[in-house]
Amino acid sequence: MILLVFLLLVTSGSSFAADIINIPLHPVKAPIESFRRVLDDPQLTPPNSTAPEVKLRFLKAEYNAYITIGTPGQVFNVIFDTGSADLWVPSVKCDEDNIACQTHNQYNASASKTYEAVGDPFRVNYPYGGVKGHLSRDTVTVAGIPIKDHVFAEVLEQSDVFQDTSADGILGMGFAHLSVDRKPTVFDKMVEQNLVPAPVFSFYFQSYREDKDESESVLTLGGTNPDHYTGNFTFVDLTRVRMSNGFGTFCKQGCPAIVDSGNTLIIGPFTETGDLNRRLGGIRVLGIPGMYRFHCSRLNRMPDLEFIINGTPLTLTSKEYTMEVDGTCLSAILGRRFGYRKPRYWILGTFFMRTYYTQFDRENFRIGFAKANHSSK
Repeated sequence: MILLVFLLLVTSGSSFAADIINIPLHPVKAPIESFRRVLDDPQLTPPNSTAPEVKLRFLKAEYNAYITIGTPGQVFNVIFDTGSADLWVPSVKCDEDNIACQTHNQYNASASKTYEAVGDPFRVNYPYGGVKGHLSRDTVTVAGIPIKDHVFAEVLEQSDVFQDTSADGILGMGFAHLSVDRKPTVFDKMVEQNLVPAPVFSFYFQSYREDKDESESVLTLGGTNPDHYTGNFTFVDLTRVRMSNGFGTFCKQGCPAIVDSGNTLIIGPFTETGDLNRRLGGIRVLGIPGMYRFHCSRLNRMPDLEFIINGTPLTLTSKEYTMEVDGTCLSAILGRRFGYRKPRYWILGTFFMRTYYTQFDRENFRIGFAKANHSSK
């Protein structure tokens, strides 16, 4: 049974993360501590003869992967984030009183043979905090592939919000114009240095289960992996994705939306998501603004949500837009309050991308969706 329908309309542009956003988006963390996972020792994925892949791991509601910076390589756990375009990690020069910095791996420029000073100031403010530091240049290794002379940020100050995150930093996968200093991104440099077969990357996220290790999730650099999807891709041109529902009660004129690997949940304006969750039978979760829960016994009777892209319906079942944690069934559709004059947009995070294998085609300025293949996982 399909009750609620979202229509995705598109206009032309050039940004994976919506050029209406003036600052990169910080990954919104699902506020559930029992999402914790035990992380294995770091192992970098060796290059593939076709398209190299990065193994992603699920920890504290984030999909993370290891990279190295410098020579010899210093290991960092980062979020590969399509909602931003900068690479930053904590610096060994950060203040001892900055707990967020001290609880993560720190880059030591003096320990790298390939380090070069840049020195330009770096600062970015996310909706839930910010970071501040300066730019440096060094070799960045992703999926076993060294990217030479990449400019990244050494962070000296971090907001407290980063204190309990599992990732040391963020590796932005968006277009360079989303970068604070309009510098080429890591993936830009991979394409420029002919390190990947094509200017395309794709995400496969393993379905969430409390009892499952999600280390099989992968980011494919330079193409797609047919093992991880079924059927054909539905493509949507960039950049502004708009959505409305078939009843005309949500976003009647369409709402801006982005597909963001740096966010866990499906996030929208506080009022609209509250109305949607209540129509689905949701009950507010006290102490967590914008979050709703459901009676677990009702999940099988709850309607599907249908997203229509270029005339093709992409459906999420009730089990795909909810999560069961410690016996409580929570909605993966979270409300967020927007400040005055800020755009009211939707974010299709990894809960959406788990169901639909997502291809980011930079050459043709489009995003493709295909049904993720979880049958053998």
